[in-house]
Amino acid sequence: MSLDVLPGLAPLSSALQPAQPGVGAERSFPTPGERAERPSPVSTSSSAVALALSPDAAVAFGAAQKTDGLNTALRRLQDGAFGTPGVGSPLSLAALVDGIRAENGLPALDTSRDGLPTTTLPGTSSVELAQTRSGALNWVIGVLQGDFNENPSLSQTIANTVLTAIPGLDQVGDARDILKAVIDIRADPTNTWAWMGAALTGVGLVPTVGSVLKGVGRLAVNGEGAYDLYRALDRIGVAEPGRFLRDNVGGLAQDAVHLVGDGLDRLARALDGISGLHPALATAAGEVGAVSRMGTDRLHAAADHVQDRVRHVANRMPSRVASPESAARAVRDFTTQTYHVGGVNFVLGQNRMQHFLQRHHPDHWTGQVKTNQTFFDRRMSVDDVRGAVEATLRQNREAFLNGAARPGHSVYGTYNGVQYQMKVGGYAQNGMLEIGQFYPVSP
Repeated sequence: MSLDVLPGLAPLSSALQPAQPGVGAERSFPTPGERAERPSPVSTSSSAVALALSPDAAVAFGAAQKTDGLNTALRRLQDGAFGTPGVGSPLSLAALVDGIRAENGLPALDTSRDGLPTTTLPGTSSVELAQTRSGALNWVIGVLQGDFNENPSLSQTIANTVLTAIPGLDQVGDARDILKAVIDIRADPTNTWAWMGAALTGVGLVPTVGSVLKGVGRLAVNGEGAYDLYRALDRIGVAEPGRFLRDNVGGLAQDAVHLVGDGLDRLARALDGISGLHPALATAAGEVGAVSRMGTDRLHAAADHVQDRVRHVANRMPSRVASPESAARAVRDFTTQTYHVGGVNFVLGQNRMQHFLQRHHPDHWTGQVKTNQTFFDRRMSVDDVRGAVEATLRQNREAFLNGAARPGHSVYGTYNGVQYQMKVGGYAQNGMLEIGQFYPVSP
């Protein structure tokens, strides 16, 4: 949805368009005090009339305001001289006039309706100031969510309409999530998790697949494993979940950084454009602008981490349940391996290797699950799995010398940075101990 469809808000619409190369590159966001001293290019009263009535009504009202004064223009407005709101309009003429009078000091602004003090007194402590900033941002979040009273003020109605129509941020949750990230970052710019939230918000802005990838990213960062995410994606109807993630994870970090940066800039300019409606909007504009100017180093680092975690999960996630013949074909050329480690003889047969693949390899998994289901990296070949088994045996030589090689006992080893668990099986016909189970520890 574009702001151009909102009557009379063309000045705000143009302010929300992406900046042209070389134009506004050094844009700074003035403080609320600076903003109050700068004449606004468009009367907020005229914008309100345009929103409730029509562009022509706004022009006529503005002309009457200039020639006859605001009081007379408001009386004519209330008498219907400039038209009446259409069917479905959120404002009646009385509410429109009351709002314009209140927001022009006739009488003073009713802060009890808007739920936030209008000024910050000199001498306010840094803690109180932070609370005020956070309060302003939460006020805007409440506007986006509709969390105000049943008789919303003019400023709330206009702000909700404008902020939910920003190109690229036209879902209520998009702007809300950016504002929540701003609150966390402004509270502590060194907080890694705050930047992680901003990065995940950027992931959510990726067209078409962003919402799904954002959910996966959040769960992956929190340590959820490939099987749980496979099951979640399968339940919401994602076809071939593993393939879906692998097809979409490339470039995810770069896209997230670009989209959240663009979203911050658009949101800051939108808030700046309507900052005269309420002090909370002016404060929020400054806060969003401050984060927008912080640079992208921390955001890049957070987005890279999200992408790495999603890729980690994607490379361990099945696309579908495989037939038993899949693993059988994979081990067709595998020959029985024997090992003598720590005074103990071990054997790894073709049937056990096939079992490992059927239970734990994403491309050969037959659907059986353990309590803590884990998967190999799908890029691991049969030879790679054998290499991991041999590394685990070597690393446990001392343990085997001390009696660890007995049926049912487990040992652990690391191969290419991944920890594996190996469970000793029973005795084979040749008297050797079978390597009964082998799988990654971490999901």
